[in-house]
Amino acid sequence: MQTHPVTLKRAAAAGDVPASKPFGKWLFLRVDLRECIRAQYQSRVLEGVHEKEKSCHSLLEVESGGASSEVAEKQYRKALGLPTK
Repeated sequence: MQTHPVTLKRAAAAGDVPASKPFGKWLFLRVDLRECIRAQYQSRVLEGVHEKEKSCHSLLEVESGGASSEVAEKQYRKALGLPTK
């Protein structure tokens, strides 16, 4: 796990990751951390996060492509030799 120790300690204190503090120092078991991470994978799948995620979160991002009108679609189909609707 490539998480900064301070970040991991804060997550443990908040109860977000399994850990204990038996002698004044945080104790993390790899098996518990792995299970915690795997549980997050499952919740992300249930939330639908596995579907198309965008790498850019810009507000100006637009998706483009394909025909934007019936006229353009007919012209593309005719140019490609496809049957027109």
